[in-house]
Amino acid sequence: MKTAVPFVLALVVAFAVITAMRNTPAPTPGVFAAEAELNGALSASAESGKPVLAYFTADWCGPCQQFKRDTLANDRVAGVIDEKTIPVYIDIDENGTAASQYRVQGVPTTLLIRDGEVIARAVGYANPDDFIAFIEDNTVAAAEPGPQAAPITPAD
Repeated sequence: MKTAVPFVLALVVAFAVITAMRNTPAPTPGVFAAEAELNGALSASAESGKPVLAYFTADWCGPCQQFKRDTLANDRVAGVIDEKTIPVYIDIDENGTAASQYRVQGVPTTLLIRDGEVIARAVGYANPDDFIAFIEDNTVAAAEPGPQAAPITPAD
C-alpha cells in the first residue's frame, strides 16, 4: 500500500502540470514577430499583392493556444505564411473593433484579406498540413492570372 501512495501522488502532480500548461497562453509564434497592425498590413498588401493573414485569438481560448503551439509555431507553416501572406496577430480582447469589423464570432479564426475583402475564412484548430493547404489553396488561386487567350494567327 505504501508504494501506491508515491505513484498516485506522481500522477496527481503530472496531471496538475499538464493542466497548468494547457491553461498557460502559448507564446506568440515567431512568424508574427513583426507585430504588424491590421491597417499597416492592409496597406502593405495593396502594394505587394500578398493577402493579409489575420489570426484572431485570445489568451483564454484553449484551442487557440493549441493552434499556436502545434500549427503556427511549425517551421513549415511559418515559412508558407511568411512567403505567401502578410501576417497579423489580433487578440480579440485587445482589438474587439477588428473582430467586429470582420464578423469574427469565435476564436481561433484566420482570415485571408485582399483589398479589404475576406477571400477565405478558417474557424477553429487546423493541423499543419491542413493549414498549409488552406493558405496555398486560397493564395495561389487569387494570385494566378486568368486563362491566357490563344495567340491570333493571321489568315493566309
